[in-house]
Amino acid sequence: MLEELKRVLIDYVEVYKNKNSIKAPWRTPLIACAYAKDSLFLQLKKLIGDFHNLPNEMLKGAKSVIIYFIPFNVKLF
Repeated sequence: MLEELKRVLIDYVEVYKNKNSIKAPWRTPLIACAYAKDSLFLQLKKLIGDFHNLPNEMLKGAKSVIIYFIPFNVKLF
């Protein structure tokens, strides 16, 4: 399932970039899944602030979180 999600995200980003003439030097998106109750999410409240919602605060009964990041090439300009 994760491999299918990766393929969908990678394809979507490529289509979006081309359709919108994005010139930013995007690299291949990174995608991962995490357990919604992972204690590392609690650190976000400490680092960002109490206003930052945890997965279960956003969706009661959440089991998993899908995380993605679209990296840029090191040299932007």
